[in-house]
Amino acid sequence: MEICEGSNHSPVARMLSSLLSVPTVCFTSKLDHEGMTACACIAGEEVMPGASLADVLFEEFEIEVSDDTVIYIESAAMNQAKDYSAETLGQAIGDILVKLAVPHQTENPVGVAPEGHVVSQQTRDKQLSWQREALVQ
Repeated sequence: MEICEGSNHSPVARMLSSLLSVPTVCFTSKLDHEGMTACACIAGEEVMPGASLADVLFEEFEIEVSDDTVIYIESAAMNQAKDYSAETLGQAIGDILVKLAVPHQTENPVGVAPEGHVVSQQTRDKQLSWQREALVQ
């Protein structure tokens, strides 16, 4: 995983940064699993007992971010896409904003996706696993 500089931001990253009133730091993951989507979370979220994402970023990348900073991670393929349809761009931004607006709740085994489809605990675990794997890279 590597940090993206402003000139290398994808259309999704640029739009997300312009919509949010808090700082946004963008990363590109070299992992490219089929069906991988972008993810975003708040740096103050605890990613392991006693350590926030901000703590991990400082240890691994020597990047200091405030707890309210949004961390956006996308695959290299997504970052290098030449263009996006308006529908694809809107769906990506909408999904990210909904995920940021709903606090992470581990005690709730089932979530509801923006489209109204039920998201199983297994799907949620896969998403969290990908986020952790991307941070390790």
